[in-house]
Amino acid sequence: MAASERVKVSTTLRIYASFVDSANAPLTGLTPTVRVMRESDNKFLKSDATWITPPGTEYTATALDATNMPGDYYFDFALPSGVDQYLVRFDGGATAANRYQRSVLRAVKLNETDVHKMKAVLCNKSIQTIATGVVAVKDDDASTTLLTLTPSNDSVDAATQNIITPS
Repeated sequence: MAASERVKVSTTLRIYASFVDSANAPLTGLTPTVRVMRESDNKFLKSDATWITPPGTEYTATALDATNMPGDYYFDFALPSGVDQYLVRFDGGATAANRYQRSVLRAVKLNETDVHKMKAVLCNKSIQTIATGVVAVKDDDASTTLLTLTPSNDSVDAATQNIITPS
């Protein structure tokens, strides 16, 4: 399992875990359990998609492919719509040398437009107008203005503070 992963809210994420025995051989035929805790209030996910304080609800992970990928299991977690952090724990049972595996999921409101704008700021053409200090970040076509960065004159201490505004 990944140590930490950022995922978009309101999506379903397939989370994986692999279990081995003391000789490092993949374990098949397990029924690993999964618990999901919401970090903001330390509540645990129930099967009816509500959250409770005691950790009473556990889900069962599914074997990915016992023949071709022995020891690999997964759990499909439907992330709620709110931004939060979730702690996920797989328990492979007493026979697994790596019995407990944990992952942290950070649910973020990141959409395709945001990703496109971040990529443009890092990779695309930018043009600065020297007289005003305004920087225009261009889209993939190198001519359409995607974002403008405008210096702020509101503060003597931070006269060059940038404000990002959509174009």
